[in-house]
Amino acid sequence: LNGHIIGDSGNGSLTILSGARADDRAATLGYNAGVTGTAIVSDVNSLWNVRGTLTIARAGRGDISILNGARVSTAVNANLGDVAGSYGTLTLDGVGSRLDTAGYTTIGNYGRGAAVISGGAVHQTQQGIMARYAGSRGELRVTGPDSLWLGTTYLMVGNFGTAEASFAN
Repeated sequence: LNGHIIGDSGNGSLTILSGARADDRAATLGYNAGVTGTAIVSDVNSLWNVRGTLTIARAGRGDISILNGARVSTAVNANLGDVAGSYGTLTLDGVGSRLDTAGYTTIGNYGRGAAVISGGAVHQTQQGIMARYAGSRGELRVTGPDSLWLGTTYLMVGNFGTAEASFAN
């Protein structure tokens, strides 16, 4: 596909299940203010491959859940809470569940972002930035055995905004 906008002028959802695969140039959840875009990728061998940036809440609300061994991969960046007033969430849960980002992951760019990694799931990224700009908010919780945030450079917690990261077994 050329690209997905899930939740443009109205609410929208995308579901990838049971080993299905989607391949996109770019993808955005919650494009405009006041709308919600939701994506659920679940089950072993299910894959959403994004060759550009994955934006979870550009100006609205965006929610992505990667569950039960599914995988989402982006060749560029993943942004949660891109524009002021937006709210993006990531739920990454279950052994074998992965979000792989070749570039950086921002949790709260100008807006608010929240990510939970649990149940043995893994997020691999080059670098992480939480609460990137003034007025933004970022929250990260990594919990449970074998759950992992794997950054190859750094995780910046609270650049110009307010952020909180917690790691617990």
